[in-house]
Amino acid sequence: MTGTALHALARTWVVVRDPSSVPLVRRRVVDQLTAWQIEMPTELTDDIRLVVSELVTNAVRYDTSDTPTLTTQVVVAPDRSELYFEVQDGTPPDLPTPRPARWGPEDELTVGGRGLLLVAARAKRWNIEPTEGGKRVWATFALPTTPNIPQRVRDTVRAHVRRAAPRIRIHALPTK
Repeated sequence: MTGTALHALARTWVVVRDPSSVPLVRRRVVDQLTAWQIEMPTELTDDIRLVVSELVTNAVRYDTSDTPTLTTQVVVAPDRSELYFEVQDGTPPDLPTPRPARWGPEDELTVGGRGLLLVAARAKRWNIEPTEGGKRVWATFALPTTPNIPQRVRDTVRAHVRRAAPRIRIHALPTK
């Protein structure tokens, strides 16, 4: 029996280091997963959106390099069990680190400071790694382990089975 070998699915985008890139990358990642027919629970999709937003926001906000772009990548493992997302920027890897939220003026909680804590809570794994020109921040997610067969494929298989199945007719036997 010969099977079809699965390959990793990967997509890379280079985007401008600007706040407008955050929703753009978030939408592209979710749209790409849909195009690849990766089905997952809504909660997981929401977690992926949140983590993508946090990682891209941090890169936009804290990249101190002269590089005007960010490189983002989404990869789905060959066995479709894991999703990997990364952002590369030009800042050395000593930044950022998770830190506690701080109180600001007038005893208001500051807006920043919790992003990587959210990433750590939602992602399966995450890390910061040095690259030749800066750093890579990545996160992974476990994808559902059920067979990932798109609904249209399931419907097609059912239709073929129905057509190929013999028609069975049941006749009532006469009673004595």
